[in-house]
Amino acid sequence: MNESAVATAERAVTYADRSGDAFEKLGFRTTLAGALHAAGRREEAEALFADAEKRQQEHQPAYPLLYSLQGYRYCDLLLDKGDWATVRERCLTILNWEEAASASPSLLDKGSLRLALGRAHLGLVLAASGRAVSPLERQRDARTACVRLDEAVEGLRAAGTMHHVPRGLLARAAFRRSIGDWAGAARDLDEVEEIAEPGPMKLHLCDMAIERARLAFAQMEAFAPLNGLLEKDNPPKPIPPSAEEIVRLKAEAAAQLKIAADYISTCGYHRRDEELAELQAVLRGENTFASLPPRV
Repeated sequence: MNESAVATAERAVTYADRSGDAFEKLGFRTTLAGALHAAGRREEAEALFADAEKRQQEHQPAYPLLYSLQGYRYCDLLLDKGDWATVRERCLTILNWEEAASASPSLLDKGSLRLALGRAHLGLVLAASGRAVSPLERQRDARTACVRLDEAVEGLRAAGTMHHVPRGLLARAAFRRSIGDWAGAARDLDEVEEIAEPGPMKLHLCDMAIERARLAFAQMEAFAPLNGLLEKDNPPKPIPPSAEEIVRLKAEAAAQLKIAADYISTCGYHRRDEELAELQAVLRGENTFASLPPRV
C-alpha cells in the first residue's frame, strides 16, 4: 500500500515540476517526503523536506520555515529522530508569525502547530532523565505539553477534518500514559478506534495498537515517569499490579503487537519497524518498558 502511495506522490512531483508553479513544486515534495517517511525511508524523506524548505525560503523569504501541514510533516520526522528542541524552536517561531499575522491561520494549521509543539515538550521532559535538567524545567515542559496537546485535540476537532483528529488523540494518550492516567489514555485510544475503524484508517489503527501495547506495559511496570509534575489534577502514583493482572496485561500487549505487525506488513508502514521491535523485546522479557527511548 505504501509503495503505491510513494509512487503516486512521485508522479505528483513530476507533474508539479512540469507545471512550473513554485508553490506546487514545494508542496508536493512534502507530500512525497511524508510518504517516504511512512515507508521507513527517513533519509530520503529528510532530504526532500530540506529541498522543500529551501524552496519555501525562495518563495516566501519572510517565512523561511515550512509551516501549515507541510511544516507539521517535517516536524513529525524530526520528532521521530528525537530532535525535540529543534521542533520546539521551529514551532515557537511559527507561533510568533501566527500571532503577528493580520489574517488568522486555519483551524487545522493552528491545531497541527500546537500538536507538534506539545509533542516536542513531551519528548523533552521524557528525555530529561539523561540530561542535567532542573525539576522546575521538567515541570514546565510537562505542563506545557499538557496544555498544548489539549489545545491540539480541540483545535483539530474544531477544524472538522476528522482524519487528522487521531494524531492529536494518539499524542495525548502517550502523555496521559506518561503521567499515570491510564483511564484517560484508554479513552483517547478508544476514540481513535471509533474514528479510524470505519475507514479504515489503517495507519492510525496501527499507531493505536502500538500505543495500547505501550499502555499495557506501562501498567505492568507501574511506570509513569511524569507522575506528579502537573500543577493540579495529578493522577495517583501507580502501584504494581497483581500477578493475575500482569498476565492479562501481557496478553493484551501481545495481541496489540500482533495487530500492529500485521498493519506494518500489509501497509508497508516500515516507519514503525524499530518501535515494534523494541516492544516485542519487552514482551519476550529481554528488556523493560521503562528502559526504552522516548517515543512521542
